Amino acid sequence: MAMSTAHPDEFSPGDPGSAPSWTGPGDRLHSSVEHHDRVTIIHVHGEIDFITAGGFRDHVVGTALARTPPYVVLDLDRVTFCDSSGLSALIVIWKATRAGRGGLVVARPPELCRRILQRTGLDERIGISPTLQHAVAQFADATKGAGAGRRMRRHA
Repeated sequence: MAMSTAHPDEFSPGDPGSAPSWTGPGDRLHSSVEHHDRVTIIHVHGEIDFITAGGFRDHVVGTALARTPPYVVLDLDRVTFCDSSGLSALIVIWKATRAGRGGLVVARPPELCRRILQRTGLDERIGISPTLQHAVAQFADATKGAGAGRRMRRHA
């Protein structure tokens, strides 16, 4: 995986595939999609709340399930707010990837998101990674055919 020199944790442009970017209601939430090998990286920018969570959830699940098995990294570095609706969306996304024998890793969550995942105990179920490179590496064995559907390790 090539890395860009612009930012040490940014990937060079990947294959956008057929998954379009998505913008939520009121322009409050945006996502863009990259594919690296068999891993889908979804960069999320803005607020995941009652107004945006449903559309966001549907977009991510649809994007994730378009590839089999669905290995998804949600890059939350630029998320500015997340409420219980956002948490519910993350749970649905996690369950959908698991049902497809894939997995979900949350990369670079802001402190608010990290705290929500820790207080609810979801950090023991959903993989958390401090960098994009580390998040993608969590799927290395699974994308080579060994360990598909395994639980991702937690790294905070």
